[in-house]
Amino acid sequence: MPTNDPQPKTCRQFEQKGTCSYGSKCKFSHVEPKDPPEEGTSSNNKPRVSKAPKKSQKNRTHVQAFFDSYYPAFRYKKSKPAVTQFKELKKEYRGYWSKDDAKEAHETFKNALTRDFNDIYGTDENDLASWQKLCTVLNLKNIPDDVESCKKVRLVRPMCVNLVDLVDTPYTGEPAKHFKSETELSKYTKRTGKYFPRDNVFAGDLLKYLLRQIVVPGKGKYHPRRKEGAR
Repeated sequence: MPTNDPQPKTCRQFEQKGTCSYGSKCKFSHVEPKDPPEEGTSSNNKPRVSKAPKKSQKNRTHVQAFFDSYYPAFRYKKSKPAVTQFKELKKEYRGYWSKDDAKEAHETFKNALTRDFNDIYGTDENDLASWQKLCTVLNLKNIPDDVESCKKVRLVRPMCVNLVDLVDTPYTGEPAKHFKSETELSKYTKRTGKYFPRDNVFAGDLLKYLLRQIVVPGKGKYHPRRKEGAR
């Protein structure tokens, strides 16, 4: 005969850990822990973000060295965005830096950031592994197995993502946000100061290829690469 008694509530401790400190005396129902949802699935339609790799336990090769070598007293944390920490460094040292000191520190920091991009994503514009890694971090599906397909407009080109954020991602664990247009990306870049100098001596061909026109954005349109030396 069917019963109208309510079903016992689920034991949260057992559901999460697979064990319960009360054992058989627990007044709640013991249900096996649910498998975690597959990566990339979501029940809502949140703004698209890039795929954040797991946090790296290794130090940043060049940014870490910049802080350790020049400013060992500064409490650097690799899990925080690099530009954010450089701004904090400026606040701490603004009473000690001359104008030339500040300029030199900024240039040295940008050099370190650029070299870290090279270490993470490579420098060769025609290297397939570099493009596939970018496609993976940008959370693109059906990654091609040839360079030209990776470069097509429908893949990497329209992805308005801040490149400095892509350098931070492996260390902070935070995915880089995809902006709807170059205009929005430009506003974000100017506001945060997260940019790579177009003429940085350490910039590889891949970084130069990806750099967008931040000062005068194309309002969502992709512009072909400028001639060498143009700004």
